[in-house]
Amino acid sequence: MIEHTLRSNFVFAPPQDDPTAWQASTESFGHALTRDFPEAFLEINASALRDVPVVVLDFEIQVEPDVFVAGTAAMPAPDYAHVSLVDMTAHTAALFARWLRDSYVASPDSVRFLSSFVMENGDETSWSLPATGDCTEIEAALRSHLAANEPERQADPEHGKGQQQTSRLYAGFTAGPNVETPLTDGESGAYRSARTPPCRAPRHSA
Repeated sequence: MIEHTLRSNFVFAPPQDDPTAWQASTESFGHALTRDFPEAFLEINASALRDVPVVVLDFEIQVEPDVFVAGTAAMPAPDYAHVSLVDMTAHTAALFARWLRDSYVASPDSVRFLSSFVMENGDETSWSLPATGDCTEIEAALRSHLAANEPERQADPEHGKGQQQTSRLYAGFTAGPNVETPLTDGESGAYRSARTPPCRAPRHSA
C-alpha cells in the first residue's frame, strides 16, 4: 500500500517512438509557464546529459496554495524535451502533469512518465499518462505506478536509498534523439514569472 505522503522524483517525456511529439522548446515551455503561472521563477542554465551539453530550464511554480513544484525541463534536441520533478508526492506531481498534458503538449496522449521510486527496484519501464481525466485520475495512475512492485521493495534491504536519481531518470527513460545541441552565448540567466493552480479548467479539453 503506497502512502499518500510518499515522495519520489518523476520524469515526464514524449513516447520514445515519437520524441518530437511535444514540439517543445525552451522558449515555448517558458512562455507556457509564465502565461499560466505569472509569478513563476524560471532560470535557463547549461547542463550535461549523456556527456553532451544541453540547455535546461529550471522552474518553480505554485500549484496549490503553499504547494510548490520545482523541476527542470531539458532540451537535448530540437522539438524534444523531458521534464523532471524532484521529491514530489503523487498528488503534487499529478497537479503539474495535468497542466503539462492539457496546457502545453501538442497531444494529450503523448506523455509518458517514470519515477525514481520504481527505478530503484530495477524497473525502467515508462507508463502512459492518462490522456483524459482530472487530477484525481492522474494521481491514481501515478500511485498505481509507484505500487506496481511494492512487495519486492518491502523485502529489499536497499529500499529507500538513492531517491535523488534525476540524472539516471534522464538516461534510463528519456532516450530521445542523441543530437548534440551546442549552447550559444547568453543562454543562461534568470527571470521571474508561476503561481496559480493548474488543476482548474484546462485550456483545451482533456
